Amino acid sequence: MNANRVELLDLPRLAAQLVGLERRVSRGGRDSIDHLPAGMTTWRTPRLAR
Repeated sequence: MNANRVELLDLPRLAAQLVGLERRVSRGGRDSIDHLPAGMTTWRTPRLAR
């Protein structure tokens, strides 16, 4: 868990949706990862921000 690595499933739809995610930083400095304003994901948004 501490190797700072992940292994993704070989699912084309998942890969396409992951590249459509965008990282935003709020005024308070908190990170948020969500799909682009016109996009959508069918998979749960991963908790990638710390």
